[in-house]
Amino acid sequence: MRSVILLLTLLAAPSLAQQAPRDGDVLLSKDELTALVSGKMLEFFTGGFARHGTDGGYDYRYAIDGAPAPGRYEVRDDSTICITFHNGFDRCDLLVKSGERYVMVIKNGDRYPVKAITSLE
Repeated sequence: MRSVILLLTLLAAPSLAQQAPRDGDVLLSKDELTALVSGKMLEFFTGGFARHGTDGGYDYRYAIDGAPAPGRYEVRDDSTICITFHNGFDRCDLLVKSGERYVMVIKNGDRYPVKAITSLE
C-alpha cells in the first residue's frame, strides 16, 4: 500500500510543479502573444534578454556573461511560448499580463516580470 501511495505522489508531482496563473493574471491568445513577441526583444529585471525573431528564431542572452542560448520558439494557444534550444533542451513558459506588466512564469512557478519590450528592427 505504501508503494502505491508513493507512486501516486510521484506521478502527481510534475503537475503540481507546473506554472499556473495567479488571480488577476490575464492569459493571452495566440494572436496577442505572437504580436507581443514576434520581432521583439524582452528585457527582464534579472538583466537577461530574450530575442524572438519574426522567423521563429530565438536567442536568450544571460545577464552575467552575455552568453547566448539560441534556439527556435513557437507560440501556442494557451498563453505559452515553447522553445527548443540548439543544445537539445526545451521548455515552455507561460507569459501573462499581470496588472500593467507582462510576466514570464516558468515551469517551477517562478515569475519573471518583463522590464521592457523593444523592436528588433
